[in-house]
Amino acid sequence: MVTSFNQINAKKATVEYSVAEMLPKAAIIYVKSEVINFDDVDFEAIIDDFTDKNEDKYDDYEKATQDAEKYLLQQLPTKFESAKVSTPEYMDGEGYKVKLVKEKGKWTIDSEDSSDNYDFGELQTAFMGGLDD
Repeated sequence: MVTSFNQINAKKATVEYSVAEMLPKAAIIYVKSEVINFDDVDFEAIIDDFTDKNEDKYDDYEKATQDAEKYLLQQLPTKFESAKVSTPEYMDGEGYKVKLVKEKGKWTIDSEDSSDNYDFGELQTAFMGGLDD
């Protein structure tokens, strides 16, 4: 399911960026994304389909729940294709503010978890479909 989500999101998502500040060894960019969000995936349709196909089949509620969860995970990739992409709800209008650092001639994203770099975590969450780690 994760692989499918990543592949489909890579095809459907869009990313724009703009440079806010540029220094010789550091930069700040804004990253604006439109990505698949799990809140926009129709989980209910999958569960309804499972319920319709298995009505009166189960006497054991736990077994029914386990099988429904398994069915959900198997069918979820089909819903990613039809899910819309959207701008993350709490993203600033300019996008997420991301720090870049130039080390040994290469630009890398500052992924440090700090109060002045909280947008990096929000950007990660957006690309994970709105799920927090």
